[in-house]
Amino acid sequence: MTDSQGRTVSFKDTIIIMTSNAGTGDSEANVGFAAAASGTTHSVIDKLTNYFKPELLNRFDDVIEFNALSKDNLQHIVSLMIDDVNEMLSQQGLVIEVLMLLRRNWLTLDSILPWVPVH
Repeated sequence: MTDSQGRTVSFKDTIIIMTSNAGTGDSEANVGFAAAASGTTHSVIDKLTNYFKPELLNRFDDVIEFNALSKDNLQHIVSLMIDDVNEMLSQQGLVIEVLMLLRRNWLTLDSILPWVPVH
């Protein structure tokens, strides 16, 4: 590949990882490592043809589809992030208090709605 300044770069021994939310709303999609183990990878690739051209998909060696984060996962992540912020703020003598009820529900509510893309 050549960049805009004429320099050539080799991708011979390179692994490129791409991510996408394509197909996240497909309820019948097979997810997780179990899908690949059971031979349903073709089903995943078939669904991706609704979003990407075959010329692009044919360049992939493998497709791994991950499970969505559960509400418990999201709540744990929110708690860890609040703890991290409080650790940084403690150096300045500040603290953020977030009620456990808010940590458990409100902060993760919009993330568990299927039509809201989450990264």
